Amino acid sequence: QYEHVDSEEYMDNLVAASAQFGGGRFLRSLNSRQMLARTIACIVCGTMMVMFIFAGISPQSLRSATSSKVQIKAAATVADGDGECSDAFVLNDFSSGENMILAGWKFEGPEFSFKPKRWQSYVPKDSFWGSSETGSGTISLILKGQGTLTLDFGNSWGKIGSKVTVSLNGKPKSSAGPYTFSQSVDLGFRDGDVLSVAETPSGLIVLNKIIIKCVKSMSDVVMPLGETISGNAKKVQEVEGEWKDAYTEFQMDSMEEEREEQELLKEERLERTEEEKLEQEMLMAEREAQSLQMDVEEQKVNRAERAAQSEIQVLEREERAKKIKQALRQQVRQAKAELKREQAATAKARDAA
Repeated sequence: QYEHVDSEEYMDNLVAASAQFGGGRFLRSLNSRQMLARTIACIVCGTMMVMFIFAGISPQSLRSATSSKVQIKAAATVADGDGECSDAFVLNDFSSGENMILAGWKFEGPEFSFKPKRWQSYVPKDSFWGSSETGSGTISLILKGQGTLTLDFGNSWGKIGSKVTVSLNGKPKSSAGPYTFSQSVDLGFRDGDVLSVAETPSGLIVLNKIIIKCVKSMSDVVMPLGETISGNAKKVQEVEGEWKDAYTEFQMDSMEEEREEQELLKEERLERTEEEKLEQEMLMAEREAQSLQMDVEEQKVNRAERAAQSEIQVLEREERAKKIKQALRQQVRQAKAELKREQAATAKARDAA
């Protein structure tokens, strides 16, 4: 499958894959495997040449005898013609980002995600899906040889206005709107043409399959270069019907999920309302308890103040009574002393008389 891959371009692709997906160890292992494969290939070629010489078998007859098997293995590679085109069997390997880069795909856009699980939706697991985290991501491929290709692509992003566009040499040829999981476009191409699939301006790129038909001369292509060819209408209708059914089912599931979410939100709001009511009741009860406690304490203080005032009044009365008693006693002593003086004077006067 790497028969027509240039060694320098192959190594450039290896370096790019290693740089983007962090594979220094991966690159070294591939280098060693490449050296081993070349050594084995030399031994096999020498053995086959000896067989050709002694058995009279030409390489051309052997290649023609095995070409059908190669086509069966590649499935979607080169359908007809002897032109050296891109190997669609390799291009349809979406199992890893490294394999896609080695095959010739180029990812453009910051933080390009590779098959994130949360965005798979109805995309088959063997397909590719991904996008740039900031939008406006692009996947491009430089085509080799000349012929026609069929690209099955899509857009699994459901946001209104999202779109994935297929372009050839910068000219848009076909677009997929929201929740379009499979859409085919047929194009004629020449060597060096650039096929690109881009988010315009946002979307989630889906690549299901690419089929390449290589031709010797572009006169064998019955359509203008870069123009779409009408495909099998019945097949398109069947695919469109399948995806419409899937989209309808997806919408129903989405509506059901939205209804369940609304019910959950309603229940949450009710729970929050009940919780708020309980909190308010607890707050009011706490305030009432504090008020009652303050009233009780205030009453205690008032009673203590009144008792103290009563004691003070009693003490004051006792003090006044004590002072009155002392004054009375003083008056009595004075009266007695006065009486004694008068008695003494009377006695003196009587004696003198």
